[in-house]
Amino acid sequence: MIEQIKSVVLFLLVASSLLLTYALWTYQPDFEPIEQTEYITQSKLDGEEKSVREVVFPNQIIIHDYQTHKRLESKQDEKDFYEEFLNWDFSSLTIPTSNHYVLEQYMQQTELEQWESKNQYQSIEIQYPVSIPMDMINYMYSVNTENQNYSQSFNKVFLHLQDSTKEIKVAFVSDEEGESDVLVGEIQSSSAYQRLEELINQQDDMVYLKGFEFKEGQTIYLPTEEIAMNGYTLLTESFDAATMVNALFRDPSVVRQTLTNAPNVRTHYTDGSRALKTYQILNNEAEQMEFINPLSNDLEQSNPTEMIRRSVNLTNVHLGWTNDYQLDEIQKQPSSAVLYRMYYDGYPVYHDKGVTTMEQVWGNNELNKLKRPLFKLIEDEAISVKENVLPSGDSIYQTIESLSERITLNSIEQVKLGYTLKAKTSPSSQVITLEPEWYIKLEGSWQPMSQFNDMLMNQGVE
Repeated sequence: MIEQIKSVVLFLLVASSLLLTYALWTYQPDFEPIEQTEYITQSKLDGEEKSVREVVFPNQIIIHDYQTHKRLESKQDEKDFYEEFLNWDFSSLTIPTSNHYVLEQYMQQTELEQWESKNQYQSIEIQYPVSIPMDMINYMYSVNTENQNYSQSFNKVFLHLQDSTKEIKVAFVSDEEGESDVLVGEIQSSSAYQRLEELINQQDDMVYLKGFEFKEGQTIYLPTEEIAMNGYTLLTESFDAATMVNALFRDPSVVRQTLTNAPNVRTHYTDGSRALKTYQILNNEAEQMEFINPLSNDLEQSNPTEMIRRSVNLTNVHLGWTNDYQLDEIQKQPSSAVLYRMYYDGYPVYHDKGVTTMEQVWGNNELNKLKRPLFKLIEDEAISVKENVLPSGDSIYQTIESLSERITLNSIEQVKLGYTLKAKTSPSSQVITLEPEWYIKLEGSWQPMSQFNDMLMNQGVE
């Protein structure tokens, strides 16, 4: 009897085990599994791809008509002209011999010496915000310099009308210390010559300028009168940090989000060696991210041209040009870094925490650091537009001159119009304002004109 009971119990145990195994095999959970393809489809932002010539852009184009200096009032018109220039063919590019006497003779023969004085001839001066390696020319203009090796840089391009031959003389020059080479060439095109003539003779829709010498040997051109510039109220759109995790980590499947007590850090991702952090900025929605790759810690000086090309290619891979970003700074020491700044309506956008820039640091031919905003400006339609009136060049010069006890004129590197980005108090946390303001580069750092006005007021109190 006992043996029969044991057999029945054993049978029931085996049967229940089989039923449980079947249930586990056939169980369908209510949630949807994460597909591996998500790592591919979510590794791109909603920006676009850009070429080197689209992000290495001038910050100002000045028209010299003998003693008269001016610029186009519309930044769009300025952009249109520059894009025309990029498609003009250069007939030749050469570097005059470095022998001082021969170079001096060349400058006299080609009128380059007087041409750079800007008062005796008609010319166009294209100014860039950074010194650009001369071997970048092949990637920017319609010229073939592949067989040439250039060690110097340029931050200005002059287009000079040679009236006797109806040719355009071109010179790539730099006003930076230690940069002495001049790269010269010609554009032999009647239509290009005519276009420059029309631009130089144009009277309407111009801002007239006056030259100021803050730093010895460098002229900064500023408006002769007060200038009107619109300010904007805009919406922003945030990006998911997980998208950049998928874009930057070699194997996103092993990345884990970890807890952190670091101040202002919202999220922290790591694969055990590399790390990506996000920081809360502006409001509760907008974030800034920082990716660190300590495996690429050999930060020896990189070739600037290769660094620019790599940075553009990397940003293209994850469609990271989410607004108009332009090359703003190239750093060689202590590490090789490149910085792109956000632009709106043709003007640079500034923020005291650096949230309007994309910075890349490279080492061992590999990305060491990437810092960028995880939001974009929605440019299609501004919520509101407000006109602002900004001071003239004389007013700016007098303000800085009045601070001579605290600031030397020689420490002023550049002055330009820009926007200050500010978070707006609103039921919608995604609203920001762009307030127009003069920005002054003082010893390598961009500072708003309002800061100098405050210094002047405090100086009066003291």
